[in-house]
Amino acid sequence: MNKTNDIAAIVMASGLSRRMGEDKLKLPFRGKMLYQHIVDIISELPFKEKIIVTSKDYIAEYSKGKNFTIVMNPEAYKGQSLSIIKGLEKASESKGYMFFVADQPFLKKETILHLIQIFDENSDKITLPFFCGIKGNPVIFPHRLKKDLLNIKGDQGGSVVIKKEWDESVKIDFNHPIEGLDIDTMENYNKYKES
Repeated sequence: MNKTNDIAAIVMASGLSRRMGEDKLKLPFRGKMLYQHIVDIISELPFKEKIIVTSKDYIAEYSKGKNFTIVMNPEAYKGQSLSIIKGLEKASESKGYMFFVADQPFLKKETILHLIQIFDENSDKITLPFFCGIKGNPVIFPHRLKKDLLNIKGDQGGSVVIKKEWDESVKIDFNHPIEGLDIDTMENYNKYKES
């Protein structure tokens, strides 16, 4: 049984799209706006909580309709760490916190559930997905690391905590590299935007 009801899903959707040069999350991508793919797939799973951290009203409005708790982050320029902290501050006490990025449109529900199943068997350790050997998202952090995450700074995100816990982390490799793909550049966007 997949224990999604013990885990808070936190989506980070307040990035500034510096590499893209425009607001990539609202770009059309395979019949939806880019960010809607991850919001829709999470909305279909019975997480304990579904939280989205964003600086954009259009994302907040859409996600609210999908039963997400909205956390506005008008200071997104301060870096990814602030999104993580704001999401965690809003989350109630949970067994784990699963962090998603909003520009990963190919992630499958089965992959999310598999990660949760592995975490449920190792619930005091970070669960890290790899896609054909490349570390990706979503990452699940156990409750014991919540304070560590609340103390991160700048644009380092959760990587500083992962580095500290690296040897003890559970690493799962998936043989589908496209699932781990972030749409970070216009080149990737143009390559993959059509169905």
